[in-house]
Order: sequence, then C-alpha cells, then structure tokens
Amino acid sequence: MPPLSQMDVVAGVHLNEYAIFNSEYSGLLSDTLLTYAEDGDAVIDKNIQSTKILYAPDDISMFGFAVKYKWTTGRGMSKYINTLSIDENAPTEESQNNSSLVRLTGSGFLNPNYSGTWKLIVDVENDYLVREASFFRPKKEIPFVQVKTSGKLIESKPVNLPIAASGSWSHFINGQEIKTDYHHDNFAGSYDKDVYDLVYSRFEEDLPVHSIVQDYRGEEYVSTIVGAKKTKSKERDVNSVKKDKSTTGYYYLILVIAIFAVLLFVFYMRKRSGVKSTKLRKNTP
Repeated sequence: MPPLSQMDVVAGVHLNEYAIFNSEYSGLLSDTLLTYAEDGDAVIDKNIQSTKILYAPDDISMFGFAVKYKWTTGRGMSKYINTLSIDENAPTEESQNNSSLVRLTGSGFLNPNYSGTWKLIVDVENDYLVREASFFRPKKEIPFVQVKTSGKLIESKPVNLPIAASGSWSHFINGQEIKTDYHHDNFAGSYDKDVYDLVYSRFEEDLPVHSIVQDYRGEEYVSTIVGAKKTKSKERDVNSVKKDKSTTGYYYLILVIAIFAVLLFVFYMRKRSGVKSTKLRKNTP
C-alpha cells in the first residue's frame, strides 16, 4: 500500500457519533474510518480520524444535534409546532392504501431563528407516531430539514409509547441532501448515568493523531489538528519577522539622530549669521 501522502482521500466510513450537553459545553464527536483510492480502487485504511466540535452550553448551533436523535424516533416535535390541521391537499390514494396515516400541516419553527411551515405524516393507530416530518422555510419548495421513520419499538419508561425502530435525518443545503440514518434498538427515553459517563469520557480522552478539534467557545474560533507540528519554514518566517522588526527599529533610530543633527546644524548656522550682521552694523559710520 502506497504511503498515505501519495493517496487521495475518497470518502470515509462513519463509525460512531456522540453528542453531549452539560454545564461545561455542548459538543459533537464523530469517528470516521478513512477510505483512500489506490489505482482507482477504494482501499480501507486502518487509521481513524476523529472530529470534535465544542460549543458553549447555550449555543443554538448545537440545536440539530440535540433534536435529531429524538425526532428520528418519531417523537419530540410537538413543542416546535404552533398550529396544526389536516392537510386538505393530501393525496387521497395514500389514505386509501393506509387509513392509519394522516397528513397534517401547520406553522412552527425549527429553532428561534428559523420559523416556517411543518408538513407531517402521522400514524394515528400507533399513538400518533410521526412517519415523516418536513420543515419548510418561507417561500421555499425544498424542505430545510426532513425526517423519515420506519418500524416500531416499545419505548422504555417513563414515556411508554412506541417509537420508530429506525429513522433518517436529511438536511438540504443549496438543493443537495445530506442524509444520516439512525437505528434505535438501544434507545432509552430517560437519563442513563452509565451512558452519560461513557460519552463524557470519550470527549475527555486523547484523540488519535490527525484528529480535528474545533472550539467555538471563546471569542475567537480555534481549530487544531492533533499531533501537527510547526514547520521549519513557519519558524523561519517568525524569526525573519523579528529580525525585520529589530532592523527597522535600528534604522529608525539612525534617521531620528540624523534629523536632529541637521536641525542642530541649521540652528547653529543661523545664530552665527546673526552675530556677524550685528558686528557689521556696529562698525558702520
């Protein structure tokens, strides 16, 4: 296998994704198994690249990470919807094929900065389990976010309602769909300390070399590549800047001294000229 530096990254196989929300920060951590191209064929490399993104606890940038897990279970959308009614434009064929599915439409929001229209398909025979939800921003025909679910599981306490066995979250940017699939075999509807401790430990442990850490918590955004070292060229650039600054200061000092010397010389010559003219006037009859 050729050295990685001679290979082009084609894609990555997504392995794990963790999200956490506490009083310290809100964050997302994903692990990707890198895929490279060798003579046109995809080759799986054993190296794993992790990406850790950290936000302040109250940063709404983590909104999508906070809700998409729950929404892909077909639950948790009601508080984001202001009004809801039966969609009069719903296809009649769909209702005939599956009478338990009802199409609904209403106004609501995605987060405090995004208001718009919700379109839902709800399974009324399974405790109103959401089978599809699309959020449209004003005057847009393509949804901004779309959630689809399938299958059914009985959720554990405290809710005791059926949830979808699997689901997908799609985010549309410039008409392009970015889709992530989720499976909820081990979904827990309540706080689990063991799970929290596991996720928290992942955020605190050292990441593999070449992992990316993006920190948005401070006044300035900081991006770090784990294991990256400063190159010699950069170090030389820094030294050259220091030399340039010191040299510039030296020449500036010489210039000031030269200007002062010229002014002193001019003052001396003027004073001497004034003395001569006075003597001449005194000697004149």
